[in-house]
Amino acid sequence: KNAQPKLRVLFYRSKMTKSKKILLFILTIILCLPLMFMGGCNSKVDIYLPEEDSGYYISNYVVDIVVGKDKKLSVTESITAYFETGVSNGIYRYIPLTQTVGYYGNDGKLKEKNYSSSISNFSYNKNTTSIYQSFEENGYQFYALKRTGNLVNKSYTFDFSYDYQMPDDRDDNIDFLYYNIIGTGWDTSIKNVDFTIEFPSDSNISLNEPDFYVGRLGKNNNISSRVTYLIEDNTVKGNCKNLEYGEALTVYHGFEDGYFTNKSNIIWDIVILI
Repeated sequence: KNAQPKLRVLFYRSKMTKSKKILLFILTIILCLPLMFMGGCNSKVDIYLPEEDSGYYISNYVVDIVVGKDKKLSVTESITAYFETGVSNGIYRYIPLTQTVGYYGNDGKLKEKNYSSSISNFSYNKNTTSIYQSFEENGYQFYALKRTGNLVNKSYTFDFSYDYQMPDDRDDNIDFLYYNIIGTGWDTSIKNVDFTIEFPSDSNISLNEPDFYVGRLGKNNNISSRVTYLIEDNTVKGNCKNLEYGEALTVYHGFEDGYFTNKSNIIWDIVILI
């Protein structure tokens, strides 16, 4: 009974109430007047994709995710990297705080929505990992994870966890979870990914299975056969092999509208719009 239509990744149908449309239109005109005299602006932010680094690769990437009804994800990651050449003592892990999701509106035209997320309770295994520095830049939270000494010709594992608060989708028709288990911005290949996603107990995942996508940004909107997974009650355990430089592994699952409790209001919609 909770089945939702299968939708192409990055695109979903959306509608906004008439009162919201009118209010947003009026406020947009008012707020944009100063920009007209400043020459306008460009709010489009290119995805962060560093230059490919052939000096190391990730041999194993383990991700465990617990999804809350408030759409907060408790994420634990374990990254095993092998350093082949050069001088290195660690890796960068950066997590997106903003993202743009494209969708088809009722007029059939492609539109976009911007979303903002937040990170809290970042912690790491002090027996295997230390933090050289952390900072926010270009819509990402960066963590420099390090080990003591030169790591060339050695394999090391970096263990850490954090809470990732996802925003309300601001859609009147559906609630959805759209999350990059592995993001597009890694500067090297990833040989193996094991992941576990624990959905809320009332999610009925076995009746309406999630979709998984693999590929570069904008290059693959088809459900991927490269992902194998097993569903046990409300938990999905899966695997994906040989992600190339710039490839992401994404999960999408639709719920009935109102499933998640983290509803936004129109004031926050305006802030996001600005």
